Amino acid sequence: MELHFLGAQSQAILPYDQSLHMLSAYLQQAEMESNGKSVNWDGEAITYPTVPSIWGELGINGQHAFYQYLHQSNNIVPADFIGSVESVTPIKGHHEALMSNFFA
Repeated sequence: MELHFLGAQSQAILPYDQSLHMLSAYLQQAEMESNGKSVNWDGEAITYPTVPSIWGELGINGQHAFYQYLHQSNNIVPADFIGSVESVTPIKGHHEALMSNFFA
């Protein structure tokens, strides 16, 4: 029984908004702690993967850390890119530059 998208063992969460900087960590705790079990409700061993490893970083930080891996590795890693329609930063042109990186 395979529960992971395309058999992937991990999933990347890539927000492009400073206000979401803890989203990846939150989802790690929520998903991996809740579902990352080796036994079922009856205490019997589970013989299939229960949850992928969840990881990620703010978009710009991640671009300089692991995006080459996502683009060029032969490992399949589903990636959720999350952008904001409106800026929460009052710096002129900041959101437009950030979104151009997001779409690239």
